[in-house]
Amino acid sequence: MGKYFGTDGFRGEAGITLTADHAYKVGRFLGWYYNMIRERNNDHEPARIVIGKDTRRSSYMFEYSLVAGLTASGADAYLLHVTTTPSVAYIARVDDFDCGIMISASHNPYYDNGIKLIDCYGEKMPEEILLLVEDYIDGKLHVFDKDWPELPFAHREHIGCTVDYVSGRNRYMGYLISLGVYSFKGVKVGLDCANGSSWNIAKSVFDALGADTYVINNKLVNPTGRFVLGGSYADCGVTGRKLACDTYGGIGRMGGGALSGKDPTKVDRSAAYMARKIAKDIVQAGYADKCEVQLAYAIGVVQPVGVAVECFGTEHQPLDFIQAYVKDSYDLTPQGIIQRLGLLDMDYNKVSAYGHFGKPSLPWEE
Repeated sequence: MGKYFGTDGFRGEAGITLTADHAYKVGRFLGWYYNMIRERNNDHEPARIVIGKDTRRSSYMFEYSLVAGLTASGADAYLLHVTTTPSVAYIARVDDFDCGIMISASHNPYYDNGIKLIDCYGEKMPEEILLLVEDYIDGKLHVFDKDWPELPFAHREHIGCTVDYVSGRNRYMGYLISLGVYSFKGVKVGLDCANGSSWNIAKSVFDALGADTYVINNKLVNPTGRFVLGGSYADCGVTGRKLACDTYGGIGRMGGGALSGKDPTKVDRSAAYMARKIAKDIVQAGYADKCEVQLAYAIGVVQPVGVAVECFGTEHQPLDFIQAYVKDSYDLTPQGIIQRLGLLDMDYNKVSAYGHFGKPSLPWEE
């Protein structure tokens, strides 16, 4: 990790620790550097760099600043507009771009943002190039056997162009659709994209696969509207998908919640524990040999909007009976879960290492 770029790029509070000037300098360096690489390979075409962004207010500011820096250095900037990080990686690779840039801070608070750099292979930018970007930002760039206190500006016909490249995003959507193995015809799919980078991709993909798709901003999926608070004290978890993989491996299907970084009032933590409790109870009662329980919640709605029980063909009672047992036996409101499992009175150090499940001392394992 360098001074500015960490494992998820250059992140910080927009206008404070990550500024438009930072973004402009990142663009200036990348445009100049890749043009220099091309010239040294006797290629006199301008460097081509593709940019995507999420929906944060500051993303537009950073996009414009990056484009200004790139074009001032003679590179062409291709804009995917609001899109996902994987789409930038995919397009950078298949459309032969010199590199890609994604403007996003994932689950950080709304006032943060980030700049992630992607190489021509669709992978994280090599560390040595990130260090050169940092050196340029700090005014101490040395590359190509020379010190560069300032970079030259492109002029006349060598100034870079800005290209609307929404067609690249559409091509990525086509790629996702091509991966579909099963038809979703007759299946209702609720998509909570949280007004994020996938909001205009996900629905199109599921619609193309035949699903009856319901998206964000209706009263069921996202009742509270836009998100303006972040951090562990609100709705933002810590490394949620990594924890889900560590916890469930390939055995449990996960909707993207974060088990850690949240107090028990957040169902990412408490409902995960309760689902484990219910599944164990079903097996211990002899209703099935194997059980997976899925609970789905909408922010601002106290009862779960979905409860599903899957026994993988091992049930000894009809699934309707087991579903009715769950409905009648458990209070699945956040308060009900907290009270039943005593989540305000436990030592969470017990789940800070080696997972959240499988330890006999935990209330959801009893």
